[in-house]
Amino acid sequence: MELTTKTEAYETIDSIYKIHKVSNVKECSSIPGKWSIELYNESINNNLINYLFIVEPHCDAIAHWVYEVAIYLPLYKKLQVNYPSLKLALMTKKNFKTLFFEFFSIPEENICIFDEVPYKYTNLPLNNICLFSHPISHLLLKEVDPMYKIQLTNFIDIINSIPIANIDNNDWLILPRQKKENFSVNDRIIPYDNIFKYFENSKLQYEILNTDDITCIKEQITKLRNYKNIIVPDGGAFSLNILFCSNKNFFVINNYTKKQTLTWPMSTLLMSVLLDINKHMIYYTKDENDFLERYT
Repeated sequence: MELTTKTEAYETIDSIYKIHKVSNVKECSSIPGKWSIELYNESINNNLINYLFIVEPHCDAIAHWVYEVAIYLPLYKKLQVNYPSLKLALMTKKNFKTLFFEFFSIPEENICIFDEVPYKYTNLPLNNICLFSHPISHLLLKEVDPMYKIQLTNFIDIINSIPIANIDNNDWLILPRQKKENFSVNDRIIPYDNIFKYFENSKLQYEILNTDDITCIKEQITKLRNYKNIIVPDGGAFSLNILFCSNKNFFVINNYTKKQTLTWPMSTLLMSVLLDINKHMIYYTKDENDFLERYT
């Protein structure tokens, strides 16, 4: 069977989420806008039901995961009210996912990993009821569902409600490109050597934040909210960190996101909503030397 963006058999939660309830799922996989599902032949035993929340598509790129999957962690928390034993099903385990689970107070024992076959959930436990997210969040969709914008706005509002002051106590925060858990297809080197040299030789106040070393999302949020000017590599690091703060100057090294918004409507929407709510000023640069020539 298939669930698509056009499937009408769903349950509405809090007027902004749709879920599809399917019994005895054997395996499933996702492409943008569609879940493909194979079922067990056995009948359901109502006394021993395994409840699973299935929301993760195939991609492990951090920005994709945050805006396609983490955006539904608040929904998972709401579903637990009616399904106390509900588990969150994932295809892979990553540190950045763990940080978001801790942020949303989702204990490790509530996570089930199905990683035997790449990009597919296989050998799900017998006698299950799976709650699937309505497949409208994939950033490679060619059409934008208006409900996704509402869900995204709600997610941003939750992050903004964290009681950490957004003030400009310090001047420059420098975020180099991560080396850990980069999505291999999009992985690339973005040099910062000349930027480091410039700041080392200047009298400017600055700090380097290596997000590979972050052990708590609130720690990262605190750093970002305490600086006025933030240098960040383009890609996932950019689209993620503009979520965590507001009214900052972001100097973006590389032009990856700018090109994405010309190709993918969901990327255009994502950047538009984030910048409209969080009020950042964005300065795109080709590389570190372009940044130094234009802004120092």
